[in-house]
Parts: sequence; structure tokens; C-alpha cells
Amino acid sequence: FAIEVTDDDFLLPFAASPCQDRPTSYSARGVRMVIRHHGDTPESAADPPPIASPTRVLVYEGRVDNRSEVASALRQPRLASASDGVVLAAAYDAWGHQLSGHVIGEYAFVVFDTACRRIVAGQDSLGIRRVFHRSSGRRLWIASSLRLMFECFPTSRPDIDEDVLPEYFAGTMQPWSGRTIWRGVREVSRGGVLVCNNGASRDVMVWQPSAISGQLRMSPREADDAFRHLLFDGVATALRSTGPVLCDLSGGLDSSSICAVAAQPAAGRRAQPIVAWSTVNRTSNDGELQRAVCDRYGIPSVTLDIAKHLPFQAFGHSELPTSGFVQCEAADGTMREYCRTRRIRSRITGHGADALLFKGLQSPGYLSDWIRQLRLRSWARDFQAHLSAGRFSAWHLLRDCTFGSRDMHAGRFRHPLPDWLTERFRTRVNNAHADFVGRQRQVLKSFARDRAFRSTLSFVPCHGQMLPDERMPFAYRPMVEFLLGLEWEHLQRPDEDRPLLRRALADILPAAVLNRRADSRHSASVIDGLRRAWPRISGHFTGEQLGALGVVEPAGFRGALAAMRGGYQGQNAQCTNTALYLEPWLSAKASSG
Repeated sequence: FAIEVTDDDFLLPFAASPCQDRPTSYSARGVRMVIRHHGDTPESAADPPPIASPTRVLVYEGRVDNRSEVASALRQPRLASASDGVVLAAAYDAWGHQLSGHVIGEYAFVVFDTACRRIVAGQDSLGIRRVFHRSSGRRLWIASSLRLMFECFPTSRPDIDEDVLPEYFAGTMQPWSGRTIWRGVREVSRGGVLVCNNGASRDVMVWQPSAISGQLRMSPREADDAFRHLLFDGVATALRSTGPVLCDLSGGLDSSSICAVAAQPAAGRRAQPIVAWSTVNRTSNDGELQRAVCDRYGIPSVTLDIAKHLPFQAFGHSELPTSGFVQCEAADGTMREYCRTRRIRSRITGHGADALLFKGLQSPGYLSDWIRQLRLRSWARDFQAHLSAGRFSAWHLLRDCTFGSRDMHAGRFRHPLPDWLTERFRTRVNNAHADFVGRQRQVLKSFARDRAFRSTLSFVPCHGQMLPDERMPFAYRPMVEFLLGLEWEHLQRPDEDRPLLRRALADILPAAVLNRRADSRHSASVIDGLRRAWPRISGHFTGEQLGALGVVEPAGFRGALAAMRGGYQGQNAQCTNTALYLEPWLSAKASSG
């Protein structure tokens, strides 16, 4: 949806102007809205928004996952089988702007409330669906899709905001401040809601993780059973679709877990088939791992050879360059075409697990919790184990882990900024990084858990970049709250990556996947794609766009790309990949006006 408000003294109801195969437009005094209804769940397929009553109109997208709990809390049994919009509307009538604190799912909404003379816009508490807003004078725009907003309301498109660029390069791959790359366009904060009345807008926090951090004392068996139950629930809710569901299957632990659980009868409660979508490249054995999952459960699969769909063969130009990675439009476009011809609209992924499950033997910030809890023997044991493994220095284990830091890139993870960034911009990037580490409000008392929570929010991808309906079972809110409260023994060990996941799914995942220790090398495909496409795309990578914004020294940037084509990606691959995305993206936006 996309909405333009020209007069805060709006008047309901809305008059509809339906168009065949196009979004439906609705208008009232002071308001015009455009809705592209997808019907993400069986309950909502035949009940499109807006959901209206005499005193309010609700527009939404997405789905509600705890409809039975909402129905019970509101003593309205009919809500258990009602459309997602009807559930959201009933929740708003009961809880007002606090509704997203009570309603679990993946959704975005806007409510026009004539009784209170206000507009309320919000999203699920983890921000899997997004709501963007911008104001100019007395005009206000609110949208769940910037592309739809810019297409339907061209005057809503502002200039590029160069002040937000340091956040793209500071290591989290997307802005965390709520700003976007478009000047004045902001996201509603995660766990927050936008309330607008009398010409003023405010972002109100309505949910944050509970303060039970580290208080879930469980035996390994109890922790495994609880985690498994929540994962099955999260996957089951994500499978509630109106058509076939595409499951990402990389061969790694996270995506393999989602596919394997989705194939279980216990996760069923679904009438639609699943299809596994896999990619392989010449530097990995992912194909064997993917086949192990599909063969075990009889999952139909499609495998894309990245060698035939390398990065830089085609450019994608979304309205938000939030990936921080390179141009993979050739592979992405092939996925979209495959889904279009088979009427697949929904896709589930393993996103959201990296930070919460501490993928890749991450920096052991939990040592600070054990000191705080006076668990000195546990601290000494793991300190020595990490030191003996040679992955971390004693200085890092003391300074950043024992005394506590929220820096995701502390120690060996903090790579130096490349010298082809201008000196002034490097300073701005370092300031942005310091802002992320030290100036953001701390939600949880534990530095390590607060870092895990903030990292999860930072790396949740922007919804709808690939398919219209993208779902993330690992970001199921009860799962997030459980993992943030579970004792460290189940989450991080000096010698084991993701112990809880491996234990809980030992009888579900094939042994080859369970025993995997390393992920595939995506960088080899990036370098290969850049090298092969260079004669055709070199004009898009002159560095002029980023140079004009004071980000790069164009000559140094071009030198870095020459080294990359030779096989050297530089000391900070994330900065290089971000620049490789932003330079042609900015060029395309400049040429399109």
C-alpha cells in the first residue's frame, strides 16, 4: 500500500476506483491510497483491504500468526478463522496503537481513526515488513513499498541523502538510524509505531524483548525440545499460503533446517506444496548437501548454476540498496521468472538466524555475563579454550568480551577501511560505527544479548526484494524471545558452531549437513562475474557517482576494482561490495531523474 495525506482533517469513508490488473485506488477528503492486494493467506484471499467500520479504516499487508491467542484474549472466537485484516482491526479496536505488542506475525498496517482524529502506522515488532513515511509541509506519505509510493505519488520522491551513506559502509549493510537513502524518508522503528494527529508525528515504542535475559535455565533436553517446538511453529505459520511455497536451500544449516522442518507432517497444517530453490558454484560442495535434504524428504527442487548467472550480468535497481552486496540480478531475475510461470508468490528463507544462533563461532561476548554472574570457573574454562584455539587474542577476550562491548566487529572482525575511501568519509564511517556501538539505546542488560538482538534487526533484509511475499521463520517473535533469554551453554561454545541447532535437529537433518563446518565462497563468483562482464560494464564503475558525494577517490576506487578482477578483494570486502552495489545504483537513479 501507498498513501498520500493532504489534509489531516480527513473524512471517511473511502470511494474505490478499481483497475484491472493494477492496484486499486481509494480516495476520501484529504486522503488518497493505493492498494495492491496479494492475499497472503487463505483467510485473506477473498477479503481485501481496506477493513472499515464507522469510526476507522485499516489498510494492511502480510499475515497474523497468533490469531487464536488474539481471539482468546479478545473473547471473539470468530477471529480464529477471520482474515488477517479483520484480526488486526479487532486488535486495534481493543489495544489501539499498542496492537503490534500483542499481535505476532509479519505485517504492516495503517489505521485512519476518526474517533481519535489520528493516523496510526506500524508493522510487526521485528520489522520483517516495513512502513516508510515522509512529510513535506502539510503533506504526508506512508507506504509499505517505496516503489509503489514513488510510482503513484511522484512528488513524494526526494533527493538522495548523502548523510546516510556512512551507515552503509560502517558494517551493518543498511542504516540503523531509521533513515533511508532518500532524504526525509524514514522507517518506522522496529518495535515502534507512528502516531500522527494535529499535524504532528511521533514514533512510539510499543514492544521490546522481555528482560528475562539469561534466566531460562534448562537442561540440554529441555532446551532442545523448546527450540524444536518453536521452530516447527514458526515454519508452520510461514507455510500458511494461498499457493506453492519456494524454500531457499543453500546447503547450510539454517536453510536446510527450514526445508527439512517444512517437509515434516508435524509442521504441516498446509495444503500447498513446497519447492526447494538452490544455487551452486564451482568453489563449494553445496550441491551434495542440497541433494541430501531433498532426497531424504522427497522435496522437488530447482538448482541454479551460478556460473551461468554470474553477478554483474544484469543490474537490479530497487528503491532501497539495502543488501550491501553486489549485483546478482541475473540469478534473482531467473528465480522471479521461475516463480511467475508457476504462480509462486511466497518464499521462506533461513534469514534471521545468524546473530541469534551465533553463526560461525562469533566473538564470545558472553564472557562478560559470566563475570557479572560470578561464574568464574566457567569464564576461566572458556577463556582458555578460546585462547588455545587461536581465534581470538587475550587482549580481545579481556577488553571486548570480558568487560563487554556491543561492537559486532570488535577484535579480528573489525577490518580496516580501504584507502580508496576519502579521508573525510573514513572519519564519517568511523563516527557512524561509534554511534551504532555506543549511542544507541541499550535494550537488554547483557552486552552480548543486546548486540545479538540489534544485529538481528540490522540484518533482516528489506521485504519484497525478490518475491512479493517473503517469510522468515527464524525471526518468529516467540523464537527470538526464547533465544535471547536462554542460557549461554546452549548457544555458544568454544569448539562448536550453533550447538543448539545441531542438537535439536540431529534426527531431522542429514549427517552431511549437521557436520558441515564452512560455508561456500561467494566471493569467487563475485570476482569471476566482475572479470567476465568488465568489457561491457566498466562504464558503470568509474567512481564518479560516489566520488561526487565525497565517498571515494575515483582513481583509487578504479585501482581497487582492477585488483579485484585479479583475484584480490581487499581487506574489507564488505566496503568493496557496498561500493560495487551503490555506484551503478546511484548512476541509474541519476539517469532516471
